[in-house]
Amino acid sequence: MHPERKEITMQTKRLALTLAATTAATLTTFGMTSATASAATPTVKSSISSWPALGTGGLILRDSNGNNLGSGIGENQDFSFTGCGPQGSGLIKVVQVKRGGGGGWGSLYSGYVKKRYTQAPSLFPCN
Repeated sequence: MHPERKEITMQTKRLALTLAATTAATLTTFGMTSATASAATPTVKSSISSWPALGTGGLILRDSNGNNLGSGIGENQDFSFTGCGPQGSGLIKVVQVKRGGGGGWGSLYSGYVKKRYTQAPSLFPCN
């Protein structure tokens, strides 16, 4: 085999191995294995942090049925992802983490929020 082609083949194999390792690590981070990766609601053992999308005014904290709890996380606040909401609800369970500068309202600091209004909805492994 030509030396340049051999190097490209080796790079491709390294890339494939890196991708496989990264995928396995990601699944492990979320408490899943390849056999359970398609589970509807994964058990989450990671700490993904994010914040409300800019321009939303914040995130309304909700119960698992999507009802407004009268509290929320302001745009200037971070939250930590703790789990998925009910299948197909578009909700994720979060806990507010102070980032500074205030924000938020009400007396609650945890609940469900609509993931589509977060800064990076694709971070969360929920349907």
